[in-house]
Amino acid sequence: MVSAPRQTGAFGAVLRRYRVAAGLSQEQLAEQAGLSRRGIADLERGVRRAPYPETIARLTRALKLGEAERAELTSAARPAEIVTTVESATVGWQARLPISSTSFVGREREVEELRNHLQSGRMRLLTLTGTGGSGKTRLALEAVAGVEAFPQGVSFVPLAPVIGASLLVPTVAHELGVREVPGRPIDQLLIGHLRDRRLLLVLDNLEHLLPLAGQVVADLLKACPDLTVLVTSRAVLRVSGEHVYSVRPLTRPSLNPATPVDELLQSDAVRLFVERARAVQPRLEWTPEVVRATAQLCARVDGLPLAIELAAARVRLLNPRVLLGGLGSRLELLTGGAWDLPARQRALRATIGWSHDLLPATERLWFQRLGVFIGGFTIEAAQAVCDPDHVLDLDALAAVVTLHDQSLVTAMDEAGEEPRFGLLETVREFAVEQARAHGRCGCNPRPARRVLRTSD
Repeated sequence: MVSAPRQTGAFGAVLRRYRVAAGLSQEQLAEQAGLSRRGIADLERGVRRAPYPETIARLTRALKLGEAERAELTSAARPAEIVTTVESATVGWQARLPISSTSFVGREREVEELRNHLQSGRMRLLTLTGTGGSGKTRLALEAVAGVEAFPQGVSFVPLAPVIGASLLVPTVAHELGVREVPGRPIDQLLIGHLRDRRLLLVLDNLEHLLPLAGQVVADLLKACPDLTVLVTSRAVLRVSGEHVYSVRPLTRPSLNPATPVDELLQSDAVRLFVERARAVQPRLEWTPEVVRATAQLCARVDGLPLAIELAAARVRLLNPRVLLGGLGSRLELLTGGAWDLPARQRALRATIGWSHDLLPATERLWFQRLGVFIGGFTIEAAQAVCDPDHVLDLDALAAVVTLHDQSLVTAMDEAGEEPRFGLLETVREFAVEQARAHGRCGCNPRPARRVLRTSD
């Protein structure tokens, strides 16, 4: 039990006093409590003025507080600052963010940008898009945790389990604590509940409910002038007023052999791998050879957070150098995520497959055929290789635009008059696998590479 003199004070001051008495840094406390270091720092500085009951419970366990200390820490959070669940018939709703069991790593610039966007009041609909496994949900949660521009708070609605767009409104209403009234439509009850409240509504994993979900969001925003909506989705909503924020993979290290090891360890991708690997194999020695193998691993999986976490979980049995040598197929090796994650997040194939299965038949065929390109392609090259006789319902431009909106095709940042596009290697491997499974043409990357070089 931590021994510290009792005194009253603000939550941040009491928390810091107990942390120092326990001999823990902010990072160490964050790791033991399953929170982020930034979150601990914000609580101690008073930036986060609404500690959740779960957060307080995690902190008391991590600090090994006794009954008296626990009571002081709890009472230091003023009643108005503790987020609780209350009935919608009175003044509130369920305004509680899920707490992750792992810390948030990197992306400080993105978190700051998103917070500024949300607090500016200029973006009432902000959509975070990105490839499956890019970390959209974690980034959204980290960003909204530090936002204070909404007097009625933040409400998070997970939508991945919802199986039909018609269930979107009832699900949101249920999460907000809206009571059903006989004879009154649930959508009107939801609008009435939100109309005079200034709050931030986070709709997580909306892609499989489109396009109807886009119209629902648009209707809510029109009817509720003080409502702001943050969406995470692999596809854009395509409604008026939507601002799109692209969530890219984590920054990857330079693979130049001359790059210092310390510089490799500073990249977000390697930082995430090291932190997750330490959790499962604390005895691993991070020699220069191991760090360089880790950097190569992170590059091979495109810096995708989900892929990095799945790879790091394997370090319990396999050294990163051994793991790198066995990474012949990313989709086969990167499985075995935590059992408490959704099934589509326990394996890289399932994550990409979720996006693939949402595509209409023609777009799915285009996606599979585009897997032949290594190193990117132009629209002209895509048309010439994948559908030279124009027999498909979509031309290359329309198909690439659609697949880009679905976060399966990426725009390449290259100088040149003609834009180039590409697939992340993990995504391309899945496209090739699907093309072969369905016996479709264009599944051999080697001929396509030669055509690409001659046609550009």
